[in-house]
This record gives sequence, C-alpha cells and structure tokens, in this order.
Amino acid sequence: MPRNILITGGSGYLGGTLLAQLKKTKDLPSHGTIYALVRNEDQAEKVKSHYGATPLTLDLEDQATITATLLEKKISVVFFLINAYTADTQLKLIEALSAVKAQLSIETHFLHTTGAKLFSSFTGHPTDRILSDADEGLYEIQKSAKSPFPPMETVSPFTWSMETPVLTNTRLSAQTAK
Repeated sequence: MPRNILITGGSGYLGGTLLAQLKKTKDLPSHGTIYALVRNEDQAEKVKSHYGATPLTLDLEDQATITATLLEKKISVVFFLINAYTADTQLKLIEALSAVKAQLSIETHFLHTTGAKLFSSFTGHPTDRILSDADEGLYEIQKSAKSPFPPMETVSPFTWSMETPVLTNTRLSAQTAK
C-alpha cells in the first residue's frame, strides 16, 4: 500500500525545501499523496502549483480533527517541520498516527526536526567543530545542552519517552510500531 505523507510547514523554508527536493527527485520510493500543511488559500495555491503537493489545512489544536483527518486521508508518514518551540502539536500528531496504525493496520512514522538553535552555542553546544553522529561523547554534549527557554526543554530527544518512539542518535523518528 503506497504511503500518504503529510509535510507540515509546506509553504515554509524547511517544508518548501523538502517539497522542492521531492519534486525533482526522479527515483522516489513508491508513495501515495503528498499533503502539504498550509494556513491559507494563497499558500495552498503555491504548494500546489510550485510543488505538485495537495494542500491541507488543519486545526492543530484539535486532537479529534487531527486524528479524523489522518484517518480519512490515510496519512501514515508525518514530517514535522514547524514549531519546535513547544511539544504540544508533535504529541497530537503522534497520537493520531497511533490511531492510524491501530485502525488501518499500517505502519506509521513521525519524523521531527527542531530549530537549529537547539544545536548551537545558544544552548551550550560547541561551535568550534562539526559534530557527527559518530563523534565520541556526542550523547553527553547533547544531554548537557540547556536552553534558556523552558518550552524548548519540554521535549528532549534523550529524555522524552512514550510507548512507541524510536531514537536514532540525534534524530527522533517516532515509529508507532510494536
């Protein structure tokens, strides 16, 4: 079954960059509809005309609407590219993906990116060298990083726990599989 994909922030910098890359990549794995989350009709028209994505507006404060929409559209992959400042929306989307998995019996995936400030001198990360996933002591560096903004500490890739997330180095890919 081809996977339907939701890219949040489809008209933003990260979402637009991902959509542009997907559009020009010729050998993508088989997939269904690529939905791009937008806020208004102008953005909807742009993601449709520029990237060929299907625009989607969604109330990200309403858990029931999020779940119903992901189920209706059979969205099983979410790229979360917006609002790294709070953790509320991420958890709502993960909960909705759990419902998709349970009700549609398909594997689901949540791919999340945070703002670059979380990996900068802003939080105490070293900036005198490039950090690699293979670097000795990377876990300790990231674990000790502290944000001056409490909401940015709400979800840490090393302290956040839920029944289903899978942690791969600095990338959190919450796979709602068991």
